[in-house]
Amino acid sequence: MTGERPPTRHVVVMGVSGAGKTTVARGISEATGLLFAEADEFHPAENVARMRAGVPLDDDARLPW
Repeated sequence: MTGERPPTRHVVVMGVSGAGKTTVARGISEATGLLFAEADEFHPAENVARMRAGVPLDDDARLPW
């Protein structure tokens, strides 16, 4: 069939704040050659600042997602 592409693989690393998710995800990326994407890069700077200050995001902050 024209335009067929190989299947895409995704690995999602989830967990509580400070658990080492980024470290684990970078290791997976290096070991597999998969692209690493940091979820904080998809948040507005205001949300990242709130999360880094230990303030959970509310529904309004999550609305753009």
